[in-house]
Amino acid sequence: MMNRFLVVSGLLGIALIVMACVRKSTSVVERSLTSEEKIKNVGTSYFKGTYQLLYNPSEKVVCLYQEKRTRPNEVFPTISFIVYDPTTEEVLFEDTVARAKMKWINDEQLQVQTVPGRVRSERDARSGFIYDLQSRLRKRM
Repeated sequence: MMNRFLVVSGLLGIALIVMACVRKSTSVVERSLTSEEKIKNVGTSYFKGTYQLLYNPSEKVVCLYQEKRTRPNEVFPTISFIVYDPTTEEVLFEDTVARAKMKWINDEQLQVQTVPGRVRSERDARSGFIYDLQSRLRKRM
């Protein structure tokens, strides 16, 4: 009777040791990032500090930008910006423009208008460029 008890407890002990030593397989579920998380990751990698978002009308492409003012009373800041497509995870365009303001004209075109210091003629009054997403070209205004 005592021998049976020792044999059974020994076998149970060995079984517990074997089960503890067996490598446990864990299933790793990779979660894909949402568009907002992708945009946040790109923004923090490109800009130090705070940045702002400017979505195109369909909200498929976003312009991340940061304004830098050299003087506190400066009306138009220097803008550093990137145009990012979260679906393809691609930076489409990147630039820094002094004394500028920008807006989306439509889903495919971003207008960056620079403000000159002195306007000498009508032609100088309207300066800047339009970036076209489809052709990936920068056209003068």
